[in-house]
Amino acid sequence: TVAIPASLPDFGRDMLMDLAPMVVCGWSSLPKSTALKIIAEHPSNDLFTYTHGFGTSMYYAFILSAVYARDFKQSLVLLVTWPSNPEASAVAGGWLLSTMMSSVERQYTHAEQNMQASVSPLLSMAVDVRKALGSNKRGDRRRMLWKAHSMGCYLVLSLVDRLHQQSGDVAGIFSKAILDAPDVPTWFFTQICDMCATQGCEFLHLYSPNDKAVDASRVRRAIEPPCPGNGVVLVHERIQPVNCVKAVSNNTLNHDYGRRDGFTLMDQRDFLAGIPPKERLLDFVVDRESGFAHWDLRTGR
Repeated sequence: TVAIPASLPDFGRDMLMDLAPMVVCGWSSLPKSTALKIIAEHPSNDLFTYTHGFGTSMYYAFILSAVYARDFKQSLVLLVTWPSNPEASAVAGGWLLSTMMSSVERQYTHAEQNMQASVSPLLSMAVDVRKALGSNKRGDRRRMLWKAHSMGCYLVLSLVDRLHQQSGDVAGIFSKAILDAPDVPTWFFTQICDMCATQGCEFLHLYSPNDKAVDASRVRRAIEPPCPGNGVVLVHERIQPVNCVKAVSNNTLNHDYGRRDGFTLMDQRDFLAGIPPKERLLDFVVDRESGFAHWDLRTGR
């Protein structure tokens, strides 16, 4: 349970979301069968699933899930969490590795391995949840909606990749997905998103040229710009790339605009609600150099 002051506007005061007043009041552990029963019997037509990125505590993930549930008008929410914040000292290698790699680099590498190791159990969970959701009383299939941030996008796309390899229900499990500041290798992002969109999935791709965190990952992976976190790398009719350069972030890395900026939160809500881009606070732009089309977030700032 997360307590959010009733006086706090949906998208934050002055369209800036402040998480400081929010408090996790408590939580309880449920057997898998009980959780699936709750999902199956819930009246909502949609299940919203949030997957966090690198260096995120359980406490912080709980609060973000509550923010998205309220702002996106989602009554049935599933938090997909994974060990994203390991201790740097837990990485084996002795003095040589410590000399060659900073503590942050060792921690990031360890977290990325944890993310890859989480794919199989989380995919099994997603398949079970899809079965529990079933259809509503009208016989329409209930939807699974996703939002992932940073390395969480890598995890979600890895789930899609593994499911596709198993000839699974890609469009049924990933109906719509928000990829927020994706920290994903470019080749993997383009390959999986193109496959998924071709099968009927819809994506909102949020990026910012000012995002220093994803650019650091790009350099670390020796990938030429642009990368998915700071530019358009794929054009598809079911993928909506939105440039969030005008959005406000809460840190010097400019990496959390997807949860900090009220205008960005509003656009995510509208995407999930099925409102087309031309009817949202977006401006259509065609890049002169690449020829790629995208949408610019309009903030009035």
